This record gives sequence, structure tokens and C-alpha cells, in this order.
Amino acid sequence: MLTIQVLTRNNAATVGKTLKSIEELGARVVVGDLESSDETREICSEFGAEIVPLKLAGDFSKARNALLGDGLNMYIEPWEVLVRGGERILSLNSSSMFYVIQNNIVSKEIRLWQGSSFVNAAYETIVDSNAACIPEIVILSSEAPDGTDEKMEICRKWMDRRPTESEPYYYMACSSLSRRSYEEFFSFASKYLAMERSPGISGTMLCYYMAQVQFRLGMGRDAERNALYCLSMHPTFAEFWCLWGDMFYKQAKYDSARTMYENAMIIGKRRIGTDSYPIEISKYGDHPRKMIENIESMRSRTGVMKDI
Repeated sequence: MLTIQVLTRNNAATVGKTLKSIEELGARVVVGDLESSDETREICSEFGAEIVPLKLAGDFSKARNALLGDGLNMYIEPWEVLVRGGERILSLNSSSMFYVIQNNIVSKEIRLWQGSSFVNAAYETIVDSNAACIPEIVILSSEAPDGTDEKMEICRKWMDRRPTESEPYYYMACSSLSRRSYEEFFSFASKYLAMERSPGISGTMLCYYMAQVQFRLGMGRDAERNALYCLSMHPTFAEFWCLWGDMFYKQAKYDSARTMYENAMIIGKRRIGTDSYPIEISKYGDHPRKMIENIESMRSRTGVMKDI
């Protein structure tokens, strides 16, 4: 039998909709409640979920691992909704990555597994190099509660306990970026990249985020260096072509910018969607198309513009 776990803490406003969306799966639902003070537990009980009282104790993975059931397991957050593919879930028998869509970003996360457990005290995850991406499964995620401060504190303790591990530096970099603490972001990102011997998904995406921030802060040469690295690693990713287009656009090099946006739409179609990298949906159509329209509009108003 499929076991679906939900980790909650004061999610009364959203958890009912989430549990309603998985009713048809006929799964065993186990809710690990982290000392909610609102009506979260009462709402979960109305849906027939098993309630397990938990204390966080500075480790989200331990809390999640306490909810593991025998056989096939799946997890879903209390603000997410399974939008299609439910019947396919019940036919799977190994670890699988689902499409999770939030704020125009598609992330691919292992959400269904057997025989594995969560790792990382904060930003917990399932690690399985053999996990397959199942495009038929889509989870729509609304904005999550802001737990950045708490998770950053856990990551700081993680770094103190294991100073040679690179993972906490990656999560600290991402957390700092979400708070727009750019100096901290560059510091943690640089340390992570220095510690990692192979680039991988995390390293490439950090270089992409660094290039975006550097571009917006006027650090042109640094942004170009990181953007070029990303493009050399994955030339079929439209996000990287669009970043180059944005950089040329800001420099008023409109012919070059248009070429980059066109490449984003044309070459981006060749990307294999089942890779493990996240996807910025708008970069595969809306953003480059809008920017090309802006360029054409300016040309119609001011005459032919050529790059100098």
C-alpha cells in the first residue's frame, strides 16, 4: 500500500486542499505534526489521516524518517496539490522524480521511493542516482511558509559539526540569495564551488545564479564568465541563452540580443526534459518572445538599429 507523508506546522489554511487532492489515491496518509498551535491536526483528522506528534529537534530529515512506512512511500507538502497522474503513482515500484511547479520554476524532486530515507538536517531530500523522472506526475506548489531563518540556523550548526562537507555551504548560498543578501551569497557560493571537485547540477546552477546577480549589480565581466561556463556545460538550456540576451540587451546590442533570444527558443526545444536540472518555464517562450517584440517595437519607432 502506498504511504503518503505530510509534515505540518500551523498549515490550517492550506492542508485541507492538499489532502483533498490526494483522496482518490486511496493511500495511507501519515501526518507528522511539529507542534501546531492552530487547527492543522483537526483538519487532518477529518480526512482520516494518522497524526504523529513530532518535535523538530533541529533536524527535518529525522522528523520525516520517523514517518516512513513499509513498501512504497511518497511525500507531499501541506501547501501542494497533485494535479495529474495519480493512477500512475500506484504503478511505480522504485524511486521517481516528479515535476514540481512553483513560481514559474519546474523542479524535479524524488517524491516517491522505496527503501530509502531522507538526508540533510535542513532542506531534506532523498538521494538516489537511479531515480527516473516521470513527466506525467505534476505537483502544483503554492508559496511555502518562510522558514529560511530556522533552516539557516540549522545549516550553520551543520557547518560547525562537519566543516569539510560542502552541502551546507550550498544551502546557505541559496538561502542568502532568497533573502537578497548578495555578499553572503557570493561568499557561500564561492566556498561551495571551491570545495566541490566536479561541477554537477548544484555547481552549474550556482554559477547561473551568480551570473544573474552579477549582471544586475553591474559586474559585467564576472557575469559573462559565469554565463559562458553555464552555456558551455549545457548549450540546450534556454535559460542560459536568455541570460546572454539580457546582457546584450542592457548594452544596447540589440542584434546580438535578438540572436540569443532566438537561440533560446530554437535550441531550447532540443533539451531533454527528463534531466535533473530545474526549468524556468518562461525562458522557453514567453521571455525571449517578449524581448524580441521589444526590440522590434523600438526599431519601428526609431529606425534600423545595428550593433556597434
